[in-house]
Amino acid sequence: MRTATLLLIHFSTCAASIPAHHSRRDCMAAGLAGACNIVLFRGQRASAAQAGSIGAMVEELQTLGVRLEQSSQSQAAPEFWPGRLQGRSPPTPAVVLSDAPPIIILPGFGNDQVDYISPNGFPKEVGLQAALHRRGVGNVLVVPIDRLQWLNVARGLTDLKFVAGDAQPEGPAFSWYVHKAKA
Repeated sequence: MRTATLLLIHFSTCAASIPAHHSRRDCMAAGLAGACNIVLFRGQRASAAQAGSIGAMVEELQTLGVRLEQSSQSQAAPEFWPGRLQGRSPPTPAVVLSDAPPIIILPGFGNDQVDYISPNGFPKEVGLQAALHRRGVGNVLVVPIDRLQWLNVARGLTDLKFVAGDAQPEGPAFSWYVHKAKA
């Protein structure tokens, strides 16, 4: 039997249209080399797609590539409200507070202040701080805590109360957080 070059076309929907016995030259002639990452596996039989064979693995990788491509296309920016992606401003809230007190947001364990201002790199208009402003809260502050500062909790490992599950706010694990909140 003739051995052929197996082609793995990475993250491409054109993979199904190229038989495994074609060469890199054939793909270039078809104009596919520029649009696809082509990996060549030499010395394998093109007809064998038995379980565990290189042919079967290539087919599985091609399927995986197509699935990954489809999933990345579906992860577009969320709309949050109708028309946001087209530039529409947020809808008027059903409840708007009048004479609201100031609100201080204390970031939760492992969170950063940015998670409440512009979460996951989205615009500030979708963050909690902006949402509260739209609902009539004029003064919304987020305690400035960076994600790395949560490593301070590890100081509690030297505290017997922390280890026993009776950590105190003034103990070494959380005193830094209390000081940030009071500042």
